[in-house]
Amino acid sequence: NTMVLFDIGAVLFLIGLLWFIWFLIKQNKGAVILSVITSLIGGIIMIVSYYLLMNYQSVFDKLIS
Repeated sequence: NTMVLFDIGAVLFLIGLLWFIWFLIKQNKGAVILSVITSLIGGIIMIVSYYLLMNYQSVFDKLIS
């Protein structure tokens, strides 16, 4: 089920965001990079699962055609 994928992506995104804020406060540069990567992965999973679920073309596909 693609909604499960979307939820996983959303959780990863939020965790990455919270880590980002926490590690910025702690000034841990390596951990900030890790949290950004976690957020990016979560965001990508959300976008991919959304298009799989909806079977929509992306906005860019519509602009090209």
